[in-house]
Amino acid sequence: MGWGPFMRLALATGARRGELLALRWTDIDFERATLTIRGALTQTKGGVAEKGTKTDRVRGVALEVAASMRSDASARCKRRIVSLRGPRS
Repeated sequence: MGWGPFMRLALATGARRGELLALRWTDIDFERATLTIRGALTQTKGGVAEKGTKTDRVRGVALEVAASMRSDASARCKRRIVSLRGPRS
């Protein structure tokens, strides 16, 4: 997959590293081209934990890169399907 989609998202949103790591696909609304940041991941002595954002606010961010992300996700799915099928004779 590479770091490309993650870096584009970081640059486009200005979100903090922990906020980006806590994102789920359900936080992206492709139809409205928005992203909802609900929390962040943080490292603790016991491992990784989810917490609120630094400002304790849920916020929405407009995404101009949503179409690019959808295209990347679609390409990854297609590659995965091909790899599961194996070479064709």
